[in-house]
Amino acid sequence: MVIAYGSMPFATMVPFWTQVGTTPTYFRQTTDKVDTGNFYWSNRLIAAICDPHFQQHEADLDNYVETTMALGHAMINRVDTALANDESIDFETENQKISDQIRFETDKLLAKVLDDASNLMTNRFSMSD
Repeated sequence: MVIAYGSMPFATMVPFWTQVGTTPTYFRQTTDKVDTGNFYWSNRLIAAICDPHFQQHEADLDNYVETTMALGHAMINRVDTALANDESIDFETENQKISDQIRFETDKLLAKVLDDASNLMTNRFSMSD
């Protein structure tokens, strides 16, 4: 199964194994309160920040998608290889690992585009304080 939230120019797809008891909290706990502790809100903030200056952020967004998609492909290949060798796999652990990797990359992107967008403001944070 692949999960994709939000508008695709600003988002990525994340593979998860099915038939597990739980989904990682980062993807499961979306609330009404804006919180970067979940993928939905982080993704929505990235979109809101990047949309007005899309060309300025396009390369960062492309790099994020390429990096996160590569992480997903690597996980799938690693698990498929293990299964082909009759190894036991804890799918919930694998889902948590990819969730942690996606969160790291998403947080990194959010910090980058926020810094860049702040410097594009008319009344800007030119000292990046």
